[in-house]
Amino acid sequence: MNKAVRVFAILFLTLIFGSVQAQGVVNGHWRHFRNATTPRAMIADGAYLWVAADAGLLKFDREADTIIALYSTDNSAIPADDVWKLTLDKEG
Repeated sequence: MNKAVRVFAILFLTLIFGSVQAQGVVNGHWRHFRNATTPRAMIADGAYLWVAADAGLLKFDREADTIIALYSTDNSAIPADDVWKLTLDKEG
């Protein structure tokens, strides 16, 4: 299986089966977890893969096979959690 297919499979399975929807206190700070189950678009940006999903914008490190962050209206300036399309600008 080539790396692109493997990364997509890992990401898809993570979004479908590894999603959680909870919140709790960690070290005195509230942490919010989103239920991201529907990937809608993906775009490669160097070592990263950005995924538009129903719970926000996911940043995936393709070299480490690790989800770096899930950006949502709770933790970033994106206008909505339901992201449908992605595009790269001159700055990446």
